[in-house]
Amino acid sequence: MADLTVCLAVLEGMAVYYYGLRALVTAFVSAAACMICDAVCKKVRGLESDSRDISPFITGLTLALMMPASVPYYILITAAIFAEVISKHAFGGLGCEIFSGAAAGYAFTEICFPRSVLAYPAPHEYVPVSGAADAVLHQSLSKTMLNATSSGVSDYELLLGKFVSPMGTGVIILLIAVCIYLIVRRSVSVTVFASQAAVYGIFSFIFGGCEISAVKYAFVCGMFLFGSAFITSVTGFVPKRFPARIIYGILLGLLICLFRFYAYAENPIIYAALIAAPIRFYLDRVFAKKETDGSDLKAAE
Repeated sequence: MADLTVCLAVLEGMAVYYYGLRALVTAFVSAAACMICDAVCKKVRGLESDSRDISPFITGLTLALMMPASVPYYILITAAIFAEVISKHAFGGLGCEIFSGAAAGYAFTEICFPRSVLAYPAPHEYVPVSGAADAVLHQSLSKTMLNATSSGVSDYELLLGKFVSPMGTGVIILLIAVCIYLIVRRSVSVTVFASQAAVYGIFSFIFGGCEISAVKYAFVCGMFLFGSAFITSVTGFVPKRFPARIIYGILLGLLICLFRFYAYAENPIIYAALIAAPIRFYLDRVFAKKETDGSDLKAAE
């Protein structure tokens, strides 16, 4: 949790640089809403609060960075309630949840409030703290690239995040560093991350007319790096065994391709993560049974 918090804080710093004080207030509202919801749920369930549990703060900060800087505050609060109450405590709380709270909360609000969640200010465009009514909003580069093969954004601008995207998902050079750091720290499963990226990259190359640029935009757009670092490959949300992790990563890659190339989802990794999440338990059971059967066979011999 500490590793994730450090990386999210760094990305939040870049969000403040690009979008000003509004980005900081958005993060505060989202994190506070998640922490309050978690505390209320624990109170209702008769559980004691643990000061070392910072998972609600991580969920809130992750949610904020997945949103546009212009997102209304009530949508953030709605996402926080869904993430903490429905996708976490309804399943038993920390350690018992099936889905990533941030992914579930984001998906719920994207479906319910698409006009607010999928419209973005450009970097360095002013968004007032009190409201976003006067902000000039655009469609994301991810949406643009669903029906295009090239963009007017240079590679330099792509690396620095100078294009229209959710607040914390655009600074590619920083996200690459974050992914490497989390993999080295083993907070992210390199097996799931690599197998997922390999499948997604291969199919992006094929569907993109066998052009390298198609792979580049596939990895840059759609929250892929951010989602891989903070949702799909987080150690606590992947299968426990190595073969199961490979299969899980391949499944994630295929689902991302399905949502991107057939459903034209703007952020396909979110929906892939939600669908694949329950399957990790089945994979663990299958490989645990194989290990048990193998041990019994050796003992019999």
